[in-house]
Amino acid sequence: MNIRSVKAEVVPQPLPTIAPKTSQAAPSEAAAGDTFQPAQKEQLVNMLQQQPDVRPEAVERAKSLAADPNYPSAKTIAGLAKLVISGAASEE
Repeated sequence: MNIRSVKAEVVPQPLPTIAPKTSQAAPSEAAAGDTFQPAQKEQLVNMLQQQPDVRPEAVERAKSLAADPNYPSAKTIAGLAKLVISGAASEE
């Protein structure tokens, strides 16, 4: 099966907003919106490096989902099956 042939709808997810610990942004930077400011790179890299390698809450959620016999739901499994079958049919 060619994975590239499976077409799935991509739903953009909004990025979480992270407020800086100190307000160093000038009014002109705030008005710039979503544009990348090269001066922000170091601050972003530092914020990323401060994040833990393992998130205990994510591990606990994964454990609870793995233990749940109803996860994933029958609806999710049926949807995945349809995608696999339609992808296999288009390769023939």
